[in-house]
Amino acid sequence: MVKRRPRREEVEITKLVGDVRGKRTIIVDDMISTGGTVIRASQRLVESGAKEVSVVATHGLFSGDAVERLEKSPIRSVYVSNTIKRGRESGKIRTVDISGFLEGVILSAGGGTSTGL
Repeated sequence: MVKRRPRREEVEITKLVGDVRGKRTIIVDDMISTGGTVIRASQRLVESGAKEVSVVATHGLFSGDAVERLEKSPIRSVYVSNTIKRGRESGKIRTVDISGFLEGVILSAGGGTSTGL
């Protein structure tokens, strides 16, 4: 997808690349703050015939009413890392612990011995 921001808090999906009809789709993003981008993108995917939409993001900030907005969206599930502690729970949001992954990266880069992350 190609997006643009005509204004700071507004997102437009200007182009969808490929055919998503009948397919399970995944949106990958670096951070979810208000949820506006992933929600608008999920709506566009569903309008284009996607069977299912999931989201994977590194950081889940979930500011303001983002959790409630995600709950009402066509998104099936949201996966975020545990880089930021979440305050509100949601049936759609799943947190993935990345400490073991980071430990492996540090050790493979010559970072020394395990510290029990």
